[in-house]
Amino acid sequence: PVKSEVGEPSDAKREKYRRQLVQFYSLHNPAKINTIEDILDRYAGREGEMFRTLQQKYPSDAITSGGTRESSSTSTNDSSLIKGAADTVKKGFWNVLSSVKSISGSVISAVGGEETVQIGSRSIAIEKQLAEGGFSTVFLGRDTSTGKKYALKRMCVQTNEQLEEAKWEIRVHRELRHPNILQIHDASIDPDPKNKNSKLVYILMPLAKNGSVFDRIEAGLAGSGAWPFPEKECLRILEKVADAVKVMHKHGWAHRDIKPHNILLFDPADIPDIPAIPGSDGAQTGEPVLMDLGSTGPVTVEVRSRRDAMLLQDMAASKCSPPYRAPEFFEVPPEIDIDGRTDVFSLGGTIYAMAFGRSPFELPNEGFMKLALLNGVVAIPEGNVGPLGDRFSDAFCDLIKGMLRSNPSKRYKISKVLRIVR
Repeated sequence: PVKSEVGEPSDAKREKYRRQLVQFYSLHNPAKINTIEDILDRYAGREGEMFRTLQQKYPSDAITSGGTRESSSTSTNDSSLIKGAADTVKKGFWNVLSSVKSISGSVISAVGGEETVQIGSRSIAIEKQLAEGGFSTVFLGRDTSTGKKYALKRMCVQTNEQLEEAKWEIRVHRELRHPNILQIHDASIDPDPKNKNSKLVYILMPLAKNGSVFDRIEAGLAGSGAWPFPEKECLRILEKVADAVKVMHKHGWAHRDIKPHNILLFDPADIPDIPAIPGSDGAQTGEPVLMDLGSTGPVTVEVRSRRDAMLLQDMAASKCSPPYRAPEFFEVPPEIDIDGRTDVFSLGGTIYAMAFGRSPFELPNEGFMKLALLNGVVAIPEGNVGPLGDRFSDAFCDLIKGMLRSNPSKRYKISKVLRIVR
């Protein structure tokens, strides 16, 4: 595999991609035009993957939202546009994308009619589409016997590699048992009735009615009420997620894509496996649960050659979100041992975002600042003040800085993070 483009594109490139998407959605799905900026943000550094996804979802003979088939000349031009963009990046590691608002209950579109699928012993009626990514879609599902609501993730896999990736995700979910790691209810792999060369993988999960940490940050920035994550709440969530990460590391796995989007917030009553937790009464946002285990890999990786380094770098470009990706994943040295401190870096960036409303390496105008990340430049807002005036202690900010050190040998380990928080 060849390394994907890393980081936020330049203003000129971003504008080029924006124009291409406007032209594309004008032909195929005009309702999507007002979401283009969000799409560009979501695929920052992975524009090749974005265009490949579009090419797969909207073939050249697609029918427009108005119900008319494109003329052959328009279809050819449109297909060439997508193919030209997709060809800039060769096929990399397959990635089942987690949606920004997956399982949050924020309805994007409805499923025509009511489809029912059998997942283990449960018959699940698909009510609405909640979110979608490159190869996966998350639906709101309902048990036809009990009426209970679930989140149902469906992946369309077309190669053995994709199937193995999906099986890996299911395996990790089943083997990791921790109250703050998402537990799946069931899973199945079925033939695709529309394509004999592909399979449909279903994963049935609990529904997080409170959404994700990212959802709450967005709501906090848009609202006029209290900031959802004052220091005490940040530390409460950090302790629980860090403990979950420690358990993952003990099992020999690292998450590799911790970010606000991948921490769901549950009402404890919605997850029977979570016992009563002392001190959790009155929590503002809900019980944090780490999700999206498809990115999981070995916690320790020995890099001993240039080839090892490039393989790891390619993996990170495919599976790790740039604003929260550890520096050693961007430019992997040929002689290094990568360990669980990659997750500590991502978690540090997540806690920073909870406190200050954004990744420490993103600015509204500049976008993703790769050099700042690589050099460990962590700018705490003046006075340690959050978006709505909440002040954070010096000790809290020092903890974040210790987690975000660019040199992994000087970065805090997860055990030290827990000692400080507790």
